Amino acid sequence: MQHLQSVAEHDQLVADSKIVVVKYGAVWCRPCVTLGAELAKMASEFESVTFASVDIDKIKHFQGCKLPTTRIYKGGEEIDMAIGGSAASFIHEILEEMAAHEQPP
Repeated sequence: MQHLQSVAEHDQLVADSKIVVVKYGAVWCRPCVTLGAELAKMASEFESVTFASVDIDKIKHFQGCKLPTTRIYKGGEEIDMAIGGSAASFIHEILEEMAAHEQPP
C-alpha cells in the first residue's frame, strides 16, 4: 500500500492508475488502522489494483471527511465510496465485480 504524501501525488496516482483504492484516515483512528490492514491483505489478491492511503493529518486538503473513507477510482474518475471501518467486505465485492467484468469471455 502506498502512503501518499501530497495532493499532487494523490491526483497523479488517481489519474495514472487503471483502478485505485484510496483510504483516507488518520493514525489515531482505530477503525482506519484496522481497515488499512484489511486493504493491505486485499492488495495481494487484486494485483492489478493500486492501493494507497492518505493521512488526513499530513495532507490537510482531505480533512473534513468521515473516518475512514475509502474511494475507488477507475480511469481517473471516482466510481464508488465507502465510509466506516467495516467497509472491507463491501470494497472486496466491488473489486471482484470489476475483475469479473474485465475477464475476456
